[in-house]
Formats: sequence, C-alpha cells, structure tokens
Amino acid sequence: MLEKRISLLGRLRKGSTPTGRAFREDVIENLRELLRTRLGSSPSASGYGLPDMTDLIRSTEDVAVVVARSLKLAIEAFEPRLVNVRVTHAPGESWDQQFKFEVTAQLANDKSRSPIRFETRIDPSHQVSVR
Repeated sequence: MLEKRISLLGRLRKGSTPTGRAFREDVIENLRELLRTRLGSSPSASGYGLPDMTDLIRSTEDVAVVVARSLKLAIEAFEPRLVNVRVTHAPGESWDQQFKFEVTAQLANDKSRSPIRFETRIDPSHQVSVR
C-alpha cells in the first residue's frame, strides 16, 4: 500500500520508494509543487493547487481564515501521506509583509505515523514557500 502513497514524480526522481528522512522530504517537495500551483492550471486534475490569492484576499471573510482553509483542503485532497492536518495562521504577520501559516499533521507510512510540522509563507507577490 505504501507504493500508492508515494508521488509518481518522487519515485521517478529517486528511482525507488523513499523511506525515513527521504520519505519526509518527498512529502515536503510534493507540497511545494502543490501549493505553488494555481487552481485550475492542471488539465488532468482540475482541483489541484491553490486558488488565486488575489481572489482570496477579496473575500468578505477574514483573509487568514480563507487562506488557511484553502491550504488545508488542498493538502488533504492531494497529499494522502499526511493525516490529521491542521493549518493555523501565525499571528503578527500582515498581508503587506507576508502570511505565515503553521501546518501540523501526522506523516503516515505503512508502519507508523509520526508528527510533522512545517511552515508555509505567502509573500505579497503571492509566492508560496514551504519550509
């Protein structure tokens, strides 16, 4: 079953199914690709990526709430190796500087689940980074 959870791109790049630290890095790399892709730009998966940030900041809701929800939905839909995903806005950041979100989840492989935490930042030019 682990074979189904590893991204095709990750397997092609590395030539085998990653384990341990390589497994974690493969997940992070997949998230970078996912979160840097604009929703609707993938012909084979119309739901892949994030909505245009310009559209999100025009929402009548709190922008941080809308962006956090979009991040969570994208991760849950397209990174099945992460379960129990939580996305929280890091207070103190403002849109004219950057939005910072903390993502916590459990990294699931065939044998265990281990906690994983990373940071997602969105700068004013709408560039997304995952650390």
